[in-house]
Amino acid sequence: MGVTYGTETYNSKINQVMLTQIQDNIVPYYALDFEGEYSAMSEMDRVIFMIRNIREYYSIALMSLSAKQRKNILLLGFDEIVVDTEQSVNRICSFLDTETTPYTAEVLRREKCPRVLDRVNRQNKLGKIQEIASEQGLKILLEMIKDYEKDGI
Repeated sequence: MGVTYGTETYNSKINQVMLTQIQDNIVPYYALDFEGEYSAMSEMDRVIFMIRNIREYYSIALMSLSAKQRKNILLLGFDEIVVDTEQSVNRICSFLDTETTPYTAEVLRREKCPRVLDRVNRQNKLGKIQEIASEQGLKILLEMIKDYEKDGI
């Protein structure tokens, strides 16, 4: 195993992904549960299946924590952070017992926070995904969307 950037999907110095070779195939760590199918999948399905695996790893790790350990984790969803930025930053500062710095405002401005979520754009992206994802991939994606909308994370 090694850390590298390989195919065009991972060809980014800021998107480092652990890759492993299984027989003649090189697959990302997050695809180890479906490495046999990986090479035959479309790029879109690969992404959907890997995100599903990452979410499952996250859930297993979170559930394995004791109640005391869970108190050391602050869960915030993307939508919550970008829409209710001030409240989210305040929660983070309170949780970490710290304060913002002058750099905080610069980062928030660069990341366009706070902002109004563009639901039309989100639907348009989903429509494009629906055009290229397999039926199984789309089913997995829609289930993850439902979970995200229910829990916010």
